[in-house]
Amino acid sequence: MIICVCKNISDRDIARAVSEGCRSFKAVQNELELGKSCGTCLDCARECFAESKAANSGARSSEFSPA
Repeated sequence: MIICVCKNISDRDIARAVSEGCRSFKAVQNELELGKSCGTCLDCARECFAESKAANSGARSSEFSPA
C-alpha cells in the first residue's frame, strides 16, 4: 500500500528500511525522505513503522530460539 503519495513510498519500503537497520522513525524518514513534502502521510507512516519494527523484532528473536 502506498503510504506517501508525494514520494511514492509504500509500506514495503518502510518495512525494508527497518529490516536493513533503521531503528527509529527519524532514521526511516531520512533514509526514504518520508514526509518531507506535505507531511500528510506521517501518522500512517508512524503506524506502519511501528508494525514493521514489531514484526522485525519478532522475526529476529525467533531466529535464535532453541530448536
